[in-house]
Amino acid sequence: MSLANAGIFEVKSGATLNCVPSADSIAIKNEGELTVTTLSYTPTPSATTLTIEGQNDKNKTKITNLYFIGAGGKNLIIKKKVTIEASLQLSGTNETSLLIVKGDGSDSQLHLPNPISDNGQYLEVHTNIPIVGNEYTTRKSRPKGSDSEIASGKPINWIFDDPLFPLRWKSGGTVPTKWSEAENWNPKGVPSVDTVVTIPAITVSTSLKYP
Repeated sequence: MSLANAGIFEVKSGATLNCVPSADSIAIKNEGELTVTTLSYTPTPSATTLTIEGQNDKNKTKITNLYFIGAGGKNLIIKKKVTIEASLQLSGTNETSLLIVKGDGSDSQLHLPNPISDNGQYLEVHTNIPIVGNEYTTRKSRPKGSDSEIASGKPINWIFDDPLFPLRWKSGGTVPTKWSEAENWNPKGVPSVDTVVTIPAITVSTSLKYP
């Protein structure tokens, strides 16, 4: 199932664009201007993928609220630049059935012009889908990429609290000794009692500080 837009497509305020595909995937491709108040994707057992393709101009593809909930084993693919203005609710099913979030191409970006109060849960986030503008906090989630990509801070502006992935202490936050400051960990996040953490050896020649 696909929705292609080459002109101006608008879902008015108060209305919802519900995507309930009967095929394996649904693709929304915007080549004009796309403005949607609420995009809600309801995955059926056979459906695996939602692809949203914007343009190189982040203002051409705007979604106020994007809901992709309880979608363990499914894929959310972002191509080019897509803006989420208010609410972003993404979740898999449980710790062993994650929603996979990834980009398609080096120019893939999620733009969050406003702070997002929602939290993602049970996600596998690939390093090729950076967020621009604000951060998005996840729980019981993990990054997916090479060791060097994750060590460099990717995926950018994703926060992994209580993650399904080991955290490594790096300090460098506003309070460089504060355990509960996400900036002090790689990937960014705050560990829980269940998180495997690594505190590297620190010498007087390093800028690292002990928590």
